[in-house]
Amino acid sequence: LTLWSLLATLDNPRRDIPLAATLRSPLIGLAASDLAAARAAATDGDFWDALRRHLPACAARIEGWRSLVRREGIGAGLGAILRECAYIDFVAGLPDGRKREAEVRALLRRARAHDGDARGGGIAGFLEVEAQRAERAAGAEAAAPAGGVRILTIHGSKGLEFPVVVLAGCGSPWNREDTTRPVGWRRELGFGLAVVDHALGIRYPSLPLLAVREAARAAALAEEARLLYVAMTRAQEHLWIVGTVADLDAACARWTAGALADGGSALDWIGTAAAHLPAGAEIRARAGAACPLVEADVPLAVHLGTFAPALPEVAAARADPLPARAIARLADVGEGTAEPGLAARLRWRYPHGAAAALAAKASVTELKGPLDPLFDADAPDGPTPLDLGVQRGPRTDSAAAGTATHLLLRHLSFDGTDPAAQLAALVGRELLTAEQAAEVDVASVRAWLAGDLAARLGRASLRRELPFYMRRDVGDGEWQLVQGVVDVLATEADGRLLLADFKTGRPSPAHRAQVRLYAEAVGQALGRAVDEVYLCYLGHGDLRVGEA
Repeated sequence: LTLWSLLATLDNPRRDIPLAATLRSPLIGLAASDLAAARAAATDGDFWDALRRHLPACAARIEGWRSLVRREGIGAGLGAILRECAYIDFVAGLPDGRKREAEVRALLRRARAHDGDARGGGIAGFLEVEAQRAERAAGAEAAAPAGGVRILTIHGSKGLEFPVVVLAGCGSPWNREDTTRPVGWRRELGFGLAVVDHALGIRYPSLPLLAVREAARAAALAEEARLLYVAMTRAQEHLWIVGTVADLDAACARWTAGALADGGSALDWIGTAAAHLPAGAEIRARAGAACPLVEADVPLAVHLGTFAPALPEVAAARADPLPARAIARLADVGEGTAEPGLAARLRWRYPHGAAAALAAKASVTELKGPLDPLFDADAPDGPTPLDLGVQRGPRTDSAAAGTATHLLLRHLSFDGTDPAAQLAALVGRELLTAEQAAEVDVASVRAWLAGDLAARLGRASLRRELPFYMRRDVGDGEWQLVQGVVDVLATEADGRLLLADFKTGRPSPAHRAQVRLYAEAVGQALGRAVDEVYLCYLGHGDLRVGEA
């Protein structure tokens, strides 16, 4: 409900109920008295207007989040917001925190997938999809009358009981990755590291690592035991436990030996217990060994069986195994045994594989990956910006520094006012906190303002933070919807168009392709080409990327 309210607010902050829920949530954490005071201070207009007048810092924070989602997409933007607010850590500490955290991460995955859908419809479309999904889930729970079948996870079945339960997949091996890593950690033991002998070229576990691994193994087995208990206690009348093993004879021998600690799956535990009960005679017979029995009145029936594939092709291969052996050796089976044209079909490749690897919709920042041909082909084609010698201060959070700097640049005045004073004014207007302002490298901004490009922008008519959507052809008759935000578009007195994009990090060849996309989008929207395109690296100078 918290994330639904947040998304509804980012879509339209004038919806009072989602806005109030977001303000009261752990994401912002206002008290009910704060909301009441804001409403009482501004009785005219809606609650968003009251918030902007009475609590401008909160309104500015929400506006910043809205700009972030427009710029980066729902998935990436929402993920950044949750990291900023440490929301995932918060839900992980609540009762049933593991399940809550998994639900939040699943929502983020669905949001990223929705960003790649050209028909997504933005946040409103995503909320509609999520509402339909919740409705289907509720309908599935309600539409399970007596005699119906429900498929649930073990966690999802907690607190429920059914006349008949089928516990499937018990032969699946447990995940023991924590007991094989070269580095381990347990709260009660600390760190354990593997020992690397460079002279012998070997690596082996240290005693602390062995202790950490054993503690991790014991904790994992305890969790598996709890899950198995939950699953087995859901049945009111009948419980069917189903599992498969690769070698039934070896499994029966293992179960008869009775080594529960060596079990690798729930079926190993259940099989071991069944082998030592009178009802497990079939297991003992299959193993060809006797074992001590536990006299207990357990209503248990054991059914063992092997299931041979019934496909005619498999049966024929078993009857004539020579081709199969040749294939296993990667040998030539000869033309006489191969169907005409088989080699050509096996070599076939999907002709539009490159297009299939591209998302239908992406933000410009998401295109900076290895799958995008535009950025792959974009080698450095111009001089690298020079370091202006501006001493950049230490950064505690590069993302926070970039966000705060972009906010200053968005409101930057070219009237000669020192950027430090402009930054202080933003803090006074509660558009930035003092902590956020401290992240801004004012010296780099001041040095950039002294340059020729800043002087030209100061004399031009400026449009800032321009969002856009653009259709981009990617070849083979395919196209992609690209979204982004142009930092500055300037119109000079002679009508020339200048596009500038600010960067707070190090220069990168991918940035050139990024601003070219910005220029292409502006050209499509205005019906004319951009005359000059610049990358403005604070602390490194301005790079002219191209011109019409």
